[in-house]
Amino acid sequence: MVAAFGWLLVPHHHWVRLVQEWLSELGPWAPLIFVAIHVIAIVALIPGAVFSVAAGVLYGPWGFALAVLGATIGASAAFLIARYFARRRVGELIAARPRLDAVRAAARPLFDSIGGDRIDTVVLACTHFPLLEDELRVAFPGVDYVHGGDGIARRIAYLTREQPWPTSPSEGVMLFTSAARAPSLGALARYGIGEVKTL
Repeated sequence: MVAAFGWLLVPHHHWVRLVQEWLSELGPWAPLIFVAIHVIAIVALIPGAVFSVAAGVLYGPWGFALAVLGATIGASAAFLIARYFARRRVGELIAARPRLDAVRAAARPLFDSIGGDRIDTVVLACTHFPLLEDELRVAFPGVDYVHGGDGIARRIAYLTREQPWPTSPSEGVMLFTSAARAPSLGALARYGIGEVKTL
């Protein structure tokens, strides 16, 4: 209802007339260009309903056919892109983040223990726990998660406030606390490691 009221307030008649004039200048290519824009919009995840309405306003009964054609081609193009071009990248993005089920299973014993149903705040005390804060919030909503990362950062900034920082990274050091090792410095060089020490 709000959207309909807003539609009455905006100068849509003027916009429609401008678009119709622009399409008329394109001649017989106008419907094809409209379909092409519709396809690009669908691939770009822009809601297709906008183009369906626009097709009806601009082309009348023929607008239905143009809207279906654009939606079909757009959906097919999006599928093909995801299937053959973006599949590896999407897989890498998914693999880069821990699975929500794994995080939920790992933290479940905490909430299943005696009194676990009364937990309202969890302190992420280990250094790597804050990296899972988003997953924990989704897996166990209604719980506050706190950690000292911000406080540690402020403390480090305070302690190093007058310390000069190098303009370029220094050579890395690989430190062994077990028996002496002699790894290949040539193989380690690409990781920025140029020295090996043993305690």
